[in-house]
Amino acid sequence: MKKEIIYRLKKLQRITFTDIYLYDSLRNTIESFYETSRHFVNKDPHLVDALSKNALSAKSYLYSESEHIFFASFAINENKFIFIGPVADESLSFAQKHDFQKRHHLPFKEDLYVPVTDIQIFMDLVSLVYHIVISKEPDPALLRTNLNGNHSIEYERIHEKKQADDDEIYHHTYKEERMFSEAIKDGDLEKTLFYSEFLLPITGKLSNSSLNNLRNVAITGITIATRAAIEGGVNVSEAYRTSDIFINRFDRCTNLLELREQICQSNTEFVKLVQSAMHNRKYSTYVEQCKYYIENNFRHDISLPILAQELGISTSYLSHIFSQQESMTIRQYLVNTRILRAKNLLIYSNNSLLEICSYVGFSSQSYFSHVFKQKTGMTPAEYRNKYKTNELFRS
Repeated sequence: MKKEIIYRLKKLQRITFTDIYLYDSLRNTIESFYETSRHFVNKDPHLVDALSKNALSAKSYLYSESEHIFFASFAINENKFIFIGPVADESLSFAQKHDFQKRHHLPFKEDLYVPVTDIQIFMDLVSLVYHIVISKEPDPALLRTNLNGNHSIEYERIHEKKQADDDEIYHHTYKEERMFSEAIKDGDLEKTLFYSEFLLPITGKLSNSSLNNLRNVAITGITIATRAAIEGGVNVSEAYRTSDIFINRFDRCTNLLELREQICQSNTEFVKLVQSAMHNRKYSTYVEQCKYYIENNFRHDISLPILAQELGISTSYLSHIFSQQESMTIRQYLVNTRILRAKNLLIYSNNSLLEICSYVGFSSQSYFSHVFKQKTGMTPAEYRNKYKTNELFRS
């Protein structure tokens, strides 16, 4: 290829961020102009085969790989081909990026960049590349963009043949299902969404309709998610209620994008339920430790900073979780514990009121009597007189 042609193609790639490749009939790269972070075409020989066949078919320069991702290819002669792309006609979702990278055996990158452009503008670029390389105008009939999905069939056929071993596909899918399940059980949202999208492209066909197929996959996935959430500590009724809600939503979806969005939402919701259950278990443990400490040290001076230091958490967090779980403050719980111990001593011991007051941790007898009456409606002396004889002589 002449130097001036190479120069112009390099400039076009830098201006449009669209990759351009020159291949020979043996599928070897002669020249390529691409972002080194992408290097899409060179990593997938099956894509090279599909683009070569598209170029030789002389039906259209445009090659539709999926609903929103496109390449272009044309033959310079019977031994040399130009490939251009990929481009997208809209910004790609997480799922679409992952589908693309998995299909072409690329390492997964969430920040994958595929240029977004109007397809007609893309075809203008193809026309310009054609003119630079071949020095004549391209056939207008081959610049049409109404493919109706015809040109993706050959690639899918090649791709499916390569992965036709059913046993291998089954084991691969099972492994990913387990990873998906474990991610939900661990409350890991990032991994859950990753493995959820990872499962969709490789799941075996369950029906002839793409929408029905994905709906069946979604229901299978939510069954796995429900069980994993229960294993992660979510209440059984809550898990199944959430499952029913999203299965109904799946049924109401009318297109693939809407259904994929609901799948993502369902998985996110199950992870949030697990995270909530994990949080509740964690702070429930802190609260129980706090109560245990109070019940064993109620005679001594106890404050919120002392308790927080014992548990290794902040005072504000301990105060929040305790009141949320027990519907009372730590101070109220401490007073209730002291009053309960005082009641027992008033009934079952002969200690004086002053001794009991001091033993249970009150600083003064007057304050003890005041709090005791607030809690029971009686003074300590009245309480002892009412219950001591009855309790001691009850048959």
